Order: sequence, then structure tokens, then C-alpha cells
Amino acid sequence: AAMCGAVVADKKEVIEFLLSKGIPLNGEDAGGRTPLEYALNAANQKCAERLLSQGASINYRGMVDGKTLLIKRAEEGIPEDVEWLVQHHANPNLRDKAGYTALYYARKRANALGDSIAKILVKAGAKN
Repeated sequence: AAMCGAVVADKKEVIEFLLSKGIPLNGEDAGGRTPLEYALNAANQKCAERLLSQGASINYRGMVDGKTLLIKRAEEGIPEDVEWLVQHHANPNLRDKAGYTALYYARKRANALGDSIAKILVKAGAKN
């Protein structure tokens, strides 16, 4: 939770301090969100890249539903984040606990936004 708060507030010094103390980068807050997710929510790609360089997992699966950040962003309809995630090697073929992939959630949208996300995922190697 401390890391998530520091990311939201964009407190670089606090983030560096927490990293130096070994605070887990893949820990979830009470809502199931990770520091990496907070960084993308804040459109702070520099912070997200720093978290990745320090060991945050781009393919981290949520403890409750098993969804990766890529699955969440495809489901939420955020193509910019889907593109960023696949550019940073998020695996488009991981499945959540229900057995669904990011491509499934993109196609489930059944609209132009979902189609654009599906194209990004297929280009990144997503399979049905």
C-alpha cells in the first residue's frame, strides 16, 4: 500500500526509498491493484518503466481473479495501455482464473474499440 500511495502521488524520492528497503513491487492493495497498475492509471509511463526495471512483473496475475494488467486493460477498453503493455513484453496469451485471455475480453466488447484492441493483441501474438 505504501508503494501504491507513493506512485499515485508521484513521489520519486519515496518510491526510491521504498525500493531500497525491498518493498514488494507486485503486492496488491485492498482493491487488487499493484504499483504498476497505479502508475498506468496515472499515465506515468516513466514510473511504470522504473518499476519494471526494478523487478515489477508485467505479467503479474491478481490473487482474486488471476487477471493480468493486460487483461484488465483489454477488458476496460484502454488501447493506449494495451499497446504500452505489449511493447513492454506483456504476454497476450495468459489466461485469468475463468480461463479467458485479453483477446477474449477485447472481442467481447463487440465494438470498434474492442476491434482496435484485438488488432494490437493479435499483432503481439495473441491466439484464440
